[in-house]
Amino acid sequence: MKKIFLILVLFIYSNSFSQWSRANAGVDGGVIFSIYAMPSSNTLYCGSNGSGVFKSTNAGDNWAPVNIGISEYGFYPTCFASVGSTVFMGASYSASNGGGMYRTTDGAATWQKINSGLNGKALDINKSTTRNSDVFITTDSGVYRSTNNGSNWVHLTASINPVPKADGIFFKGDTLYIGTNQGVFYSTGNYSSWTSATAGSPGGPATSFAYYNGNLYSTFFGSGVFVSSNNGANWSAANYNLTGNLLNLRCVYVFNNSLYVSCNGGVFMLGSNTWNSMSTGLPTDYPYFYWLTSVPGKLITCTYAKGVYVSSNNGASWNQKISGLTSGYVNAKKIIASGNILYAATSNNGVYKSTDNGINWFTVNNGNSLACNNICSIDSRLYALSDGGVFYTTDGGSSWTSLNNGLSGNDLKVYSIMKSGATLFIGTYNGIFNSTNDGQTWIANSFHGTQKLVVTMNQINGVLFAGCSPSTPSLSKSTDGGNTWSTVAYFSFQAEVFDIYIDGTSIYLGTGHGVHRSTNNGLNWTVLNNGLGADPYVSSIIRVGSALFCTQMFGGRGLFRSYDNGANWVDVTGLYFIFSDFNDVINFNNNIFVATSSAIYYQPQSQLTSVRGMSGTVSSFSLQQNYPNPFNPATTIKYSIKQNEFVTLNVFDLAGRIVSTLINDYKTAGEYSINFNAANLPSGIYFYTLKAGDFSETRKMILMK
Repeated sequence: MKKIFLILVLFIYSNSFSQWSRANAGVDGGVIFSIYAMPSSNTLYCGSNGSGVFKSTNAGDNWAPVNIGISEYGFYPTCFASVGSTVFMGASYSASNGGGMYRTTDGAATWQKINSGLNGKALDINKSTTRNSDVFITTDSGVYRSTNNGSNWVHLTASINPVPKADGIFFKGDTLYIGTNQGVFYSTGNYSSWTSATAGSPGGPATSFAYYNGNLYSTFFGSGVFVSSNNGANWSAANYNLTGNLLNLRCVYVFNNSLYVSCNGGVFMLGSNTWNSMSTGLPTDYPYFYWLTSVPGKLITCTYAKGVYVSSNNGASWNQKISGLTSGYVNAKKIIASGNILYAATSNNGVYKSTDNGINWFTVNNGNSLACNNICSIDSRLYALSDGGVFYTTDGGSSWTSLNNGLSGNDLKVYSIMKSGATLFIGTYNGIFNSTNDGQTWIANSFHGTQKLVVTMNQINGVLFAGCSPSTPSLSKSTDGGNTWSTVAYFSFQAEVFDIYIDGTSIYLGTGHGVHRSTNNGLNWTVLNNGLGADPYVSSIIRVGSALFCTQMFGGRGLFRSYDNGANWVDVTGLYFIFSDFNDVINFNNNIFVATSSAIYYQPQSQLTSVRGMSGTVSSFSLQQNYPNPFNPATTIKYSIKQNEFVTLNVFDLAGRIVSTLINDYKTAGEYSINFNAANLPSGIYFYTLKAGDFSETRKMILMK
């Protein structure tokens, strides 16, 4: 029975972030489309584009991802509703077959898909609400209801011809109001017949409704807020001082006997024939607000790219609440360490900075371009290389100064930088530029021409190398300080070169055809692709002790490790990263960080580098009891495998959830030892399971703090 349980656990958690931690806390918080409160327990749910569902049990102060059972990639949660302790979530824009409906009955520990009766456009869910024990949803194919906890759904708007795309939904007593692309409709009884309620309205879908002081209010994106004093029979504009982008309204909401709206510009509260701005503390650089909800004493809104905000004074001021939230739009291209500080270049949000080992990040873009391709530290300057040129800072990113004299057009698209002697070199979309005055002026190098996109440069023994993507030649070198360049033939064809890594006397290339190495200044090259898969696109290479690591993007995404200088590689990516390009890897303060197209992740270096086979002949598989036990917070686990096998070693809590994956790798026969640090886990009983081929064994350990 235990074996069956463990197999089920492994299956359920196969898409979890068991090995890596996401290092995006503080990276604005993500695009939050929907937020929902269960006031009786101060529990909140929110839906993020690209990062799924998050839950807070303390009114938004802290968040945790809760996505177990959600199998769709590309979906984003658009709405939530609840009946008792059962929570419903609607999603849209899945890559495969729409989003659809999900249900959880265990506080979001797991979700189940509940799409019976929904298909086609009905799988694109927009809003939801409940009435008694029934659940109602609006979709791109009208309105549906479930009377059996979501087990199946029945179409309610078949009598409207053509079937409308529905958005806002609201109950006033027994009357159900919906906003559609054909205007507002309402229905009572069994909701099979509908009455149009569009007189005076601007047309198009109403995104939300609220009942306040005897009047029915609705919001229309682009047209503002409208009010009806006769239950929707007639509407009139109630925009007052709202104009321009402020008419892009998304939600109207009643809180503490006041009426609020959220729009592209902030949150406003209704006064006497005016709307009063309640936006102190809300972001101004991305002023897009999607929804409003509340728990006792707190008004809550969610935003584009900036997470969740909470007000404890009826909207007079707001505080950002993003602890644990992650952004799905952080396309990280490069990570570097400068002293004890980490910096990350992203292609969509500029430069981020972390002063606490990557746990929390904040933007440092004053004067910098947001389309950042690379970041580099040279002498006492930090350089940001972007689609808008070269920028530098000497104050940790608090302010940036542009260095673009001599650059124009596509030459402003800068990807790499190097200093050799007193000369700075930059690689641009059209080749290389030089500067002998620290970037004050740039002069086109002899290696300059249309679409010579130089993405990486490095030097060894006085020889300069430049790698291009996707130009021909893709690798060139200069032996005269960059004055003239010659093509380097390192393979039968000129594959793109993404990284040039110098390791002692060796040159490693990360290319569009794997890893290549030269030990004689580039005269001869060896292909090192064993274990990298078919057609590997290697984006970066580093050494950490005796191990080499390389990252892959495009088809072979992931992180790979070699203990024999690249002769053989093993995939150490983990379980989840099937949708992210791996752009860069760095070792910092005993953690391995990877920059991917979706986020920044990290893992303790020891989990990737210290698990090595011991000498001696092993005659059997075994898993030993950890020592010490009980432990606080670290313990050692030893195991043996008698033949070469793919090995996993997972740690579970009492609920059967994986809390750490210590090993997920191919191992040769031998005895092994690994350290498990549980500093981030609460005291309690845990289980660890070793699987190697057909062998499986589980032991118990106790963490006492």
